This record gives sequence, structure tokens and C-alpha cells, in this order.
Amino acid sequence: MTSIPRLGEVNSTNVTPTMAGAPGSTITEFPGVRLAVPIDEAAPLLDVSYNTLWRAVRENQFAGVRIRDRIVIPLAAFGELQGPPPQWQATASLAVGLRSTARLIGVSYNTLWRASSESQFPTMRIRSRVLVPRPALDSLLDAAVTRRELIDAAIWTTEWRNFVAAEGVAA
Repeated sequence: MTSIPRLGEVNSTNVTPTMAGAPGSTITEFPGVRLAVPIDEAAPLLDVSYNTLWRAVRENQFAGVRIRDRIVIPLAAFGELQGPPPQWQATASLAVGLRSTARLIGVSYNTLWRASSESQFPTMRIRSRVLVPRPALDSLLDAAVTRRELIDAAIWTTEWRNFVAAEGVAA
């Protein structure tokens, strides 16, 4: 095992993130597309142990997003190490359903549903359908990468909702 490279450093290992989001995955709307991977899937991709990666995220040495009790690593954090494969490229839709969002970021549907029902994740409702605005999801993952720290989705969502309300933007 090697140490985790900080963002911007050259990685001495060959990061080939093909385990998650590989062709033939169960994502139906956007096959093969991932925006983040769970921390336990990210550790082998970086050739480090789960505990090493968890400590790096907890100590703000590597980007991560906390959604309830789950930690995901945005793919943009891998981007500076080695670009993601083409099948992981983002979609152009403006809002994504909860099931698709759960698959995109590598958490379970139930975890995401509970977080959204407790206003701990940015969502909007259109009749009975709960959707995640794509700009909000991208901003959440980008915030983790830009700040290079663990972002709590519940706190970030509160700040995002306040910003949206102040700007007068419907979300």
C-alpha cells in the first residue's frame, strides 16, 4: 500500500477506476455513469487501505462527502490524479431521480431517501416525484473537491437552501 497523494500531486500508482460503474452495471437511465464512489470502493482504486483513506478524508487531506453515515469520494478528486474513463462522463439532465442519484454517487436508495426526507440532501418535488437538481449535486461534489475536505451534506444543504432563497431562485 502507498500513501494517498494529495490533490495536485503526481500519483506514483496507476489509478484505473474501472471497478465501479463498469459497463454492464445496473444503472438504467445513464449506463456506466458515476459522479462519486463509496469510500470502500475508492480505497482499492487508490491502492490504499480503507482506514488510510478514511483518516485522509477525516483530516481534510482528501475530498469526501458525508451523506448521513455514508462517505463518498467525488470522481473529480480522482481527476487530478488521472481523468475518469469516458463512460463516467456526466449527464446533461437538469434533475435526476433519487434512484439514479443514489447509483450516480454510490449510496443506497434508502440512505438517500431518508436524507432527503429529513432535508439533509438537496431535493425538489414535482407532484409525487422527488428529484435532485443537477446543479446542486454538482455543487455539492465540487465543494468537497475545491475545499479538499469532508463535506457534511446536511450542513451543505442548509447553506444551499439559504443561498437559493436569498437569490430568489426556485429549487
